[in-house]
Amino acid sequence: MQTVLKQGEAAWRAGNLTAALLHYERAIYLAPGAAEAYLHAGNLQYGFGRYKQALALLETGLGLPCDETERAYGLRVRALTLLQLRRKREALGTAQEAVAIAPESEENHIVLSTVLRALGRFKPAEAALAQAQRLAPDSASVWEGYAQLHKAQRHFKQAQVFADRALRCAPETPELMLLKGQIAFRLNDIATARDMALWALSRNATDLDALGLLAMVRSWQSWFTRPFWWFSTLPNRLHKGAFMFTMLALGSAVAVVQLFLPAWLLQDMPAESTLNQAVMDGAVGYMLLCAAHVGWLIWRDRRQVKLKNY
Repeated sequence: MQTVLKQGEAAWRAGNLTAALLHYERAIYLAPGAAEAYLHAGNLQYGFGRYKQALALLETGLGLPCDETERAYGLRVRALTLLQLRRKREALGTAQEAVAIAPESEENHIVLSTVLRALGRFKPAEAALAQAQRLAPDSASVWEGYAQLHKAQRHFKQAQVFADRALRCAPETPELMLLKGQIAFRLNDIATARDMALWALSRNATDLDALGLLAMVRSWQSWFTRPFWWFSTLPNRLHKGAFMFTMLALGSAVAVVQLFLPAWLLQDMPAESTLNQAVMDGAVGYMLLCAAHVGWLIWRDRRQVKLKNY
């Protein structure tokens, strides 16, 4: 059984996660009482996004005899899995249990900070990261945690600084490159955001986060969808009073159009529902046009990834 576990570990380190999962599943079959196999298989299922399967494996593994290191490892992954399943309170209790078992592990404090951030408790999350930093001053995961924390609070310039620090500790890490791209997009650095998304896609053509970032970039650059982005970012670019005045003016304009436009322009139409249908048809057609243009831009970028080495 130990040989199978070592084969799983070797496949994991080589980046062949599917093979690693198969090895751990075989280890579970050969030794149903081996907690380590369940915990590693659960972690891999978590990485694949199969959260319910991951939770079942993790809870089975945590219910078996295991040492403190393995238990803290399993609790960390369980906390993150519960977070993905939107069971945040349970995730917090699990993360706190992991810290209580192994307070000397910076990874436990980072996971606790992640859960606290998801709960909107930013001050305790920062305190957990500070403890992790004391334990591991040069950890890329700590700087990534700070970047994610500031990003959640919409402090994008500070988030950018911490993301760059994380990348200096762990260059060309896909998750960090994507984080940098997401922050760059929020800072209107569209070129950097696009480059980060394309770099990630050159490593993994099916990376959903990278595709999502590229879709946001291209929808921003599309002639047809830019008005929507302009309107959605209006509160960030206008003083609160100016924004409220703009909304009031737009609302008044819409009311005037609804009041007077049908009387002189649409008097020959058989019913008011005709106007509503025309507006709906026009809106749907415009949305389809936007989607087609953005889709074509993304297809062109993905084709470029195959031709250019990022």
